[in-house]
Amino acid sequence: MDEMVRQLADLPIHPAGGLTMTEVLSLPEPFSSIIVDCVRHGSITQEQIAEQLGTTLPLARQVGDILAERGYLQLEDEPAADIRTYRVYLSRIRPRADLSKLWNTLDL
Repeated sequence: MDEMVRQLADLPIHPAGGLTMTEVLSLPEPFSSIIVDCVRHGSITQEQIAEQLGTTLPLARQVGDILAERGYLQLEDEPAADIRTYRVYLSRIRPRADLSKLWNTLDL
């Protein structure tokens, strides 16, 4: 489990603005699965993370908190809450009009 915490610490800090699904799927397992489940269900609890990882609640909380610190999840509850709930924020897809302006500028 120490290896898991080390892997989390090596993840790049994600800037604000939301994740793309490409970024989610490029995360190493089991972290990508945690975030995909969060996307599917709207949120994920510390208990669900523990179940997915087959670990204890304190370690699941540590994993969720590190993912939140790195910008991959957002903490929904107060930091002092006994059981934490996390959400994921996905970036918006750019309207096609923005892309057409880019192509016009490039004039290829």
